[in-house]
Amino acid sequence: MDNMPGVPKADNAVPTEFKGPLVRWLKINFSEVFMAWIHVKALRVFVESVLRLTVNFRGCLFNHTKRHSED
Repeated sequence: MDNMPGVPKADNAVPTEFKGPLVRWLKINFSEVFMAWIHVKALRVFVESVLRLTVNFRGCLFNHTKRHSED
């Protein structure tokens, strides 16, 4: 496949000056991306279950009043 005419060679090598900051950025942001991906998956499961089961949901709001206890 490397010698096929008309197909450009893929240069996937990262220059060494970018490798350090790139690895640092990936280590920092991997957890954020993974957490967002899991939330999207959970939302997808919820939506698919609602669409399949056609359950009637009742929305509720709770008002919490903060009580100060004096010990």
